[in-house]
Amino acid sequence: MELEGEVRRMSRKVATLEDILSDYIVITERDNRQLRADIRAIGDRMEADTAKLKAEMSEFKNGMSEFKNEMRASTKDLHKKMGDLSRKLGTFVEDFAAPNLPRIAAEYFNEPNLVNHLVRWTRYNPANRADSFEADAVTETENMVFFLEAKFSPRNDDINELPARIEEFKKRFPEFKGKNLVTIFASWSISENHLRMLTKMGVYALVMGEETMELANFDALK
Repeated sequence: MELEGEVRRMSRKVATLEDILSDYIVITERDNRQLRADIRAIGDRMEADTAKLKAEMSEFKNGMSEFKNEMRASTKDLHKKMGDLSRKLGTFVEDFAAPNLPRIAAEYFNEPNLVNHLVRWTRYNPANRADSFEADAVTETENMVFFLEAKFSPRNDDINELPARIEEFKKRFPEFKGKNLVTIFASWSISENHLRMLTKMGVYALVMGEETMELANFDALK
């Protein structure tokens, strides 16, 4: 009897273990299915993200290509404008400053009788052709001679060199010795500091006004 009881107890334990194992298998299988589903979902998201990233990279590359084309076009346009500006700056004397000298002589100095008006006048040393002096412009009237120096964007050195330039002009052009010399420094605009320097030197400052070029320090020097 005792043996039969022990067998029944062992049978119940085995059944319990089988139930536990069965439940474990069911739970494990369910977890594995969920894990596989999660892995598939992660893979789908990664695939979608990769496709999105590729599309964004392609769009970025296209945008960069368009940007590079625009930059090349802008650079080409900038170079053209710089070239145009350089040409304009190179002709500042001829196009803006020098043509005003006869009018300045008449309106400001009451010297309407023009004798000579020369632009880019170069005087060479007869003994040495390499030794030359160029005046940006010279306007001669009945009683006066106007010596023009012009810089589109002047620096301190340009102003400081004027006294030496004036003396050199007198030496190179002795034919004007009997006439009053008026030195004019022309620029598109002149800073207050440069204007004070020119006034102290007795040099007139010719700048662009509202309609035409004007002597900015005429009253101060008059």
